[in-house]
Amino acid sequence: MYINAQSKEKQIELVESICETLNVTPENVEDIFSQHITPYCVLEFETPYWQDIASFLHTKYAFNPPRLGGELMTPERYENIPHVPKSRSLTPLPSAASLKKYCPIPGHQGKYATCTGWATSYAARTISWAVKKNLTNVHDITNQAFSPSFVFALIKSNNNDNCLNGAYIDQGVKAMKETGNIFHANLPMPYQCNPDITSFLQDAKLYAIKDYKRLTANSGINSPEDFENIKRALAEKKPVIGQIKNYESFCQSKGCKIWNGVCDEMDGYHAVCIIGYDDNFDNGDGTFGAVELMNSWGTIWGDGGFIHIKYQDFLKIFSCGVSLSDSK
Repeated sequence: MYINAQSKEKQIELVESICETLNVTPENVEDIFSQHITPYCVLEFETPYWQDIASFLHTKYAFNPPRLGGELMTPERYENIPHVPKSRSLTPLPSAASLKKYCPIPGHQGKYATCTGWATSYAARTISWAVKKNLTNVHDITNQAFSPSFVFALIKSNNNDNCLNGAYIDQGVKAMKETGNIFHANLPMPYQCNPDITSFLQDAKLYAIKDYKRLTANSGINSPEDFENIKRALAEKKPVIGQIKNYESFCQSKGCKIWNGVCDEMDGYHAVCIIGYDDNFDNGDGTFGAVELMNSWGTIWGDGGFIHIKYQDFLKIFSCGVSLSDSK
């Protein structure tokens, strides 16, 4: 049951009270927003006014969280991932599929180029776990979310002590299969760049994934079969880790339910989790059909941390896609 705080004024009043209680300052506002304010708003408000809350925090505490990428996958590395077998199913794909009810509250990678850890572990691995355990309460799922910092610590290069040099999706999924994973709550928060994970390596094996597969023949979507493989994975309740082109317009999609599709200045690549598709989604411009992504730039980006990409724009922005299979 949500509290009676459906007006933006009341929501901002309650957020301001939290800030005063937790002694928020410009130095700690990003961490407190991720760890305390976001979960509170999701729990208590049926429809949080994210942009108005962010505007209040910006005015009072200079809140302006960064939006970094950091996914490094190359076409050559991507093509070395085992390709999903050709489907022999005679059952047509459903017109829509969504894993959103299995998603944790979108997190924020903050000042680090750790999107690969967030997309592979916090998003995709958590979703596969929630599917396996049939968890659909967002707070239960978030409390059992997997650690982005554990996986990133396993896969980052030796010269990446500041966690700003990014990482590779293929290494992330390989680590989750061979080494395993741990829960986000096992490591200190806020996010740490170089946590000591030695004591967790034995237990991590308990949470290893079963397998992972490349979904398109090559980088990009170059055939109907490529797109069908992505849809089929989602219809089979397998989250898809995607590498996308990180356009400035995408970075600036605060409060947007649908990306505007503008391919402007590109700042490398970014890792996201593809959580659904809908052939009949109304894009508002006379076209229909979109995929939905979960990002790692917090809840004030996009539509509470999620965004829809029109099918025609998805073809422009998509580079690589890898599905996860959980253990039985």
